[in-house]
Amino acid sequence: MHNELFADINHEFVGVALPLGSIGTVGASASYLSFGELQGRDREGNETAIFRAYDLAVIFSYARGFGSAIAFGANAKFLREQIADETGTGIAFDLGGLYTFSDMPLSLGFNAQHLGPRVTFIEEAFGLPVTFRLGAAYTLLDDAFTLTSDIIRPSDNDIAIAVGAGYTIANILQLRTGYKYQIGGNDLGAISGLTGGFGLTLLRFQIDYALVPFGVLGLTHRFSLVANF
Repeated sequence: MHNELFADINHEFVGVALPLGSIGTVGASASYLSFGELQGRDREGNETAIFRAYDLAVIFSYARGFGSAIAFGANAKFLREQIADETGTGIAFDLGGLYTFSDMPLSLGFNAQHLGPRVTFIEEAFGLPVTFRLGAAYTLLDDAFTLTSDIIRPSDNDIAIAVGAGYTIANILQLRTGYKYQIGGNDLGAISGLTGGFGLTLLRFQIDYALVPFGVLGLTHRFSLVANF
């Protein structure tokens, strides 16, 4: 997956998942966030050398279903942050679960992200942005139309509510839109919560694109490619 953000910030993600039958599914992935080249300055504000900064996460995953109704999953993440010559490392965990009702086209899920100890960077320890999510999905029209909703509670920001809708045409084209509202107002303006995109299924491949406005910071683009073997 490739995300083009603003101010020369780019996010890359690559991963692989391997089903192991009744044992479950294991996976490995890496997430890389680059902030590009930054201008260094001294305490008086004078320009110094150009430097780079990035965040890296190496992730190992496991998930398993229990019957047709219940599924659980977890990630173990090894984190590294670098700014110029300074680095910080840490470890974090994600946990999630999904329940699918047998008598109605409804699924409920929960997710806890970034659980772990404080990370030390340049002799200062700081907590990870722990985030809790509760979500629901309801399908209509023989699973062609899906409505979703999420309640998101990050430890470093206000509660947010997200809603979305997706429509699949001929099992090939998927059209998607959504809106995320942060309680107290979106910091970058109301339009910054709007998203839109599409997916395309071609043989073993799934191609996805999303357009995500960030208010005065401009538009961002997200591309992903999934191959099934």
